[in-house]
Amino acid sequence: MTRSEALSLAMAIVEKSDHPEKAGIQAGLGQCIYTIKNRKWNEENIFAYCNKIMREQGRLLASDFGKPGAPSHMDVAVVFKMSVKEFRDQHYRLDRRISPLSPYFSRTVEEWTALFIEEYQKIKPRTKTEFDAKRGEGVPRWSAVARMHGKSSWTDLLIELGLKPNRQHGLLVLHTTSKTQRAIEALDQEIAQRYPDPIQ
Repeated sequence: MTRSEALSLAMAIVEKSDHPEKAGIQAGLGQCIYTIKNRKWNEENIFAYCNKIMREQGRLLASDFGKPGAPSHMDVAVVFKMSVKEFRDQHYRLDRRISPLSPYFSRTVEEWTALFIEEYQKIKPRTKTEFDAKRGEGVPRWSAVARMHGKSSWTDLLIELGLKPNRQHGLLVLHTTSKTQRAIEALDQEIAQRYPDPIQ
């Protein structure tokens, strides 16, 4: 027996009863029958609607449901057996590590991280300054990726992502403070002037 058939049978039973709330029950059952018979939202077109919103806005909010031309909260509950918030978090997770105002909001932290790692391995930078100077178009600055991971230093970011610092002239470049960074860069320049060919 389908839900529609079950509701129709319940309506017939209520029709014969003398229950004091008979009119209210009939109205409620009638709404349920109408909703089931006229429901246009199914799994396929709810996903199609949500994908359209993601393309246009870059995110999906609970307020995007229930508007004219959009599936209602009830539609999502009936089709997916979960609330709109649960549906969104499961299928269109809002990544709160990136502000909606950020230029990096269009992708997830995982996607930006993969892009950073790929670029790091391609450039093999010795310093954060070198990475930012040589990174390709569309690749975030190291500091943006660091903030996504709750880090504030280049070294901490590399450790977090399991990346090995690159070496040159037999020296391991450590990144601690900007003063230390400037001193290391000056030392690198002096070594490069004295020894044009890198020491292997």
